Amino acid sequence: MFTTIDDRGRKYHEWAGPWPFVVFGNGDDRHLSRVWPLYSKAHTQEQQSDSWVWPLVTYTRTHADPLDRHRSRVLYYLYSRLVEKNTETGREKIRLDMWPFFTWHHDFDGRERLQVLAPLEPAVPDNPGIERNWSPLWSVWRAEDNPKTGASSRSLLWNFYRRESAPASRKVSCCFGLYQYQAQAAGQTVKLFYLPAMHLH
Repeated sequence: MFTTIDDRGRKYHEWAGPWPFVVFGNGDDRHLSRVWPLYSKAHTQEQQSDSWVWPLVTYTRTHADPLDRHRSRVLYYLYSRLVEKNTETGREKIRLDMWPFFTWHHDFDGRERLQVLAPLEPAVPDNPGIERNWSPLWSVWRAEDNPKTGASSRSLLWNFYRRESAPASRKVSCCFGLYQYQAQAAGQTVKLFYLPAMHLH
């Protein structure tokens, strides 16, 4: 199907054939080039959508102050990078996924979370229920940092090794808690096989 559009009011002209696989359009506030699935590029004042050998590589962007959001993807969830920026404050929220190897995100408050092995999280991002109930089953490494509170945690192999730190305390455990070390203002404590073995002031 071959079509043409000549909208003089919007100063937009479009030629397509066969529609919707091959389309070229140009105007003051809209530009469109598409030879699907090899190439597609659509731009307006607030939105941008590009793809190359769809769905191999895609890029989308939305800019409507105070939000500037752009996302790059390779084969949907194989690789994804999402950035949301508040143009008024300059703060950014970033999420990076590479299925099924890892997921990493940084929120507007500066908190960061890294998880190694993430077979489900890239497909259902920002799902607290999955992160709380299911992620611990398959993640072999987790790292979290909160710059506002100064707290951080590290976990290897389902808490075989775990470290937690805060400005006034630090905890380390190995072998699923058979060895535990804790340091705080009151002193340092060591436990072996869950029993107190040493206490230093």
